[in-house]
Amino acid sequence: MNKHIFKNGMTILLAFTLTFLSACNVNEEVVSGISQDPNNPTEAPAQKLFVAGQVASLMVHEGDADWISNLFTQHITGVARQPAQYYGYSINATDFNDMWQFAYSRAFTNLKLARSKLLSGQENIDAVMKINQAMLVGQITALWGNVPYSQAADDAIENPVYDDQMQVYGAVIGLLDEAIQTLSSSSGNLPSGWDIFSYQGDVGRWLRAAYTLRARYKLHTGDLSGALADAEQGISNATINPNTGWATGDLLALHGGNWQFDMNLLHSEINVDRPGDINASSSVAVAMTRPGGTRENAKTDEGNGRFLFFFTNATTPGLNLSNNGFFGASAPFPLVTYAENELIRAEILARNGNENDALTALNNVRAYNQSRFGGTYDALSASDFQAGGIYENTTVLQEVYDEEYLSLMGQIEAFNFVRRVSYDTLSPLLNPRAGSSTIPQRFRYPQSELDANENIPSPQPGLFTKTEVNGS
Repeated sequence: MNKHIFKNGMTILLAFTLTFLSACNVNEEVVSGISQDPNNPTEAPAQKLFVAGQVASLMVHEGDADWISNLFTQHITGVARQPAQYYGYSINATDFNDMWQFAYSRAFTNLKLARSKLLSGQENIDAVMKINQAMLVGQITALWGNVPYSQAADDAIENPVYDDQMQVYGAVIGLLDEAIQTLSSSSGNLPSGWDIFSYQGDVGRWLRAAYTLRARYKLHTGDLSGALADAEQGISNATINPNTGWATGDLLALHGGNWQFDMNLLHSEINVDRPGDINASSSVAVAMTRPGGTRENAKTDEGNGRFLFFFTNATTPGLNLSNNGFFGASAPFPLVTYAENELIRAEILARNGNENDALTALNNVRAYNQSRFGGTYDALSASDFQAGGIYENTTVLQEVYDEEYLSLMGQIEAFNFVRRVSYDTLSPLLNPRAGSSTIPQRFRYPQSELDANENIPSPQPGLFTKTEVNGS
């Protein structure tokens, strides 16, 4: 039988049948849902929306926005095709379309809808959702500057306004304020299946992460005293978790290594989707940590430590794609960490002139590095930075900055850090590329938004235009 005739005949039959049923005024239950596509649901319970929001947010934290950020900070190197162009700062508005879509249409929308469907008595779940939303929106505004927030993900508004970056940060910090208040007065963990990240609904650890995130975003906006106070209550458990290889207190995305299912997104991008396009051949981090690198001295041996976790082959360096390395297919991905928290403390203390306490916080991270990576990370003392010391030509603050640059490797926060302190002017190794006087200062607004939203900022800020929090 001709398949096209069969298909057309069935169409005619179906049309006739529906017309007949309609004319006979049948019970609505007979045809209820017949126009609904089961593969494109319009409604979902809060739990499924939250899980979908967490998954989609990883496409921001760990996806294209992440590896492009680390090309800009020269932690990794683009050597072919698009990564090579991006590494040379040649990147178009269309290249940001997918990142923006994942950030808003999938991650932000799902998290917002999930919160709207919660019931009375689910305040702890709502608090953890707020933390996830804050972490997502904090990255969005850090990367793009002024962005939609107050009117975002509202079906009644076709052209959401772009809120001022400082106002968005204020909203982010406000979400964290509310989450911290809720979780500080409750000990009930989330039910199983709600939280896909490493905390698995442990509200005590989410509370610590909320403090570290609030410290992160207060540091972004220049509130040093507030950031320091929050970091004092942030992630503090540095014990190595044998199942992850990271600190027990760290918030991680866990992976299983299956492509297009639960694979580490950096591994997918570097080793599966774009093999050979990204490596570490010109990585500043390699120059700092390789055997005989710029950080090697009597108290520090990165070549037998951190270098081996991130890279391979000191002569022709590549990225460690094994499951024991940062870029492995099933490697956990860090979202908020003990190291970041301690380095926030160290940086602010050093900037305030309290170098002794800054060294204590820095040495906490060095001890953690030795536990994680092996190698040698002996404690530093004030005399090391004085005449005749191994760091006599630098400062405690610079050493903190160098540690931040390395500890945040592979994360978007590395890009936020480099722009925040103008690290490209402080490091003799991180030189702007393509004849530029600086590294990129922001992401461009996507072409999809330029075409669709009349409220997009005009004139368009360029790739090298600083965002409000980093100075114009």
